[in-house]
Amino acid sequence: MDLVEEIIIFLVGLLIFLKIRPQIYSKFDLYFRQCQKNLDIINNCPSIKKGRYFPTFYLSLGLLQAVFGSKSKHTEQFVKFRKQYITIADYGEFGVDWAYSDDKQLERTPKLNKMICIFPGLVSSINEPYIINILAKCYKHGYEVCLLNDRLYTNRDNGRGVSFPKNKPFTFVDDYKKILEIIKEQYQGYTFYAIGHSFGANTLARYLGLYANENVFSAAVCVSNPWDFYLGQRYLSKSIDQFLLNTRKKILRQYKHIFRDQRPNYTNYDYDELLLAKTCRELDNKFTSKLLGYRTADEYYKNISSIHYIDQIKIPVLFIQSKDDPILSENTLPIDEIKNNRNLLMIVTNTGGHVGWFEGLIQPKRWYLKPTLEFIDYLEQLN
Repeated sequence: MDLVEEIIIFLVGLLIFLKIRPQIYSKFDLYFRQCQKNLDIINNCPSIKKGRYFPTFYLSLGLLQAVFGSKSKHTEQFVKFRKQYITIADYGEFGVDWAYSDDKQLERTPKLNKMICIFPGLVSSINEPYIINILAKCYKHGYEVCLLNDRLYTNRDNGRGVSFPKNKPFTFVDDYKKILEIIKEQYQGYTFYAIGHSFGANTLARYLGLYANENVFSAAVCVSNPWDFYLGQRYLSKSIDQFLLNTRKKILRQYKHIFRDQRPNYTNYDYDELLLAKTCRELDNKFTSKLLGYRTADEYYKNISSIHYIDQIKIPVLFIQSKDDPILSENTLPIDEIKNNRNLLMIVTNTGGHVGWFEGLIQPKRWYLKPTLEFIDYLEQLN
């Protein structure tokens, strides 16, 4: 983000703040089932126990948080990444990014045999500042940490890791299940944790419920989970829909040689036709649903929504959501379902946007990293 953009965001945010004076002393709602385990978690996580956070005053609306997050280029400089490719015969190739550092001045105490796996948002990659910073934060905290890319939009390494099964549809959740089984075999004796963001948070939550008895993780955090795509898609604003659509189309054009020339045998989508889609729903009807083996976008939305699986989750999971998320509607939050499962807690803030929660005046940073790592650290100590 350049200086002019920073000044514009600051002035717009200041004007909004002065006009409507949103609640900067931002208390948040905390939903959970009353039991001793959850009370112990809350009491041992200071950022959760406090019950509030202080958003940057000039980023006092969710849309401003989202815009700032998309423009902010601040990243931790000490962290580097190495790519591992995992190939599964007749099923495709996947890219995994591993964090490391050769900075001899870095203060880091490694946690023995502890790993955090990051699930990115729908169109996020290792180039995104928020992805770099969460990996850096986890690594500096002592964990081994990796980014699990999907096979469609998140892996941007010259097309490697963007591939399809030869003869049958795939699902995002089964992709991750196969990758995690291989990583678990490579890192025997490790305890695994997970952090999911946006679309990745939904996939993670679905995995935890669908494969509750085979899940590799001991605890997880889901940030800005969409929960219910069938319902949520109906609340999506036209401007946000166009932003997501254009981002996806850009990637589809970038890998034209794959999406057009290497189309799987089991599907019949028309590459040139899908680029004419005017909404995300239309693109999902013409492309995503067919690629994943569904008849329509609605069938695809209903099937992948994690709201149908959260009652089956058997490990501690913290969900972090914001009421002013410009992408996700507050109406999709499954408050009753959260309170009915003793393994789940959900923070719902008034301000935070989508994977935002910026705090601080100069070079704001994301607050959600605090409760996220406090939650994982406490459960890591118990394990």
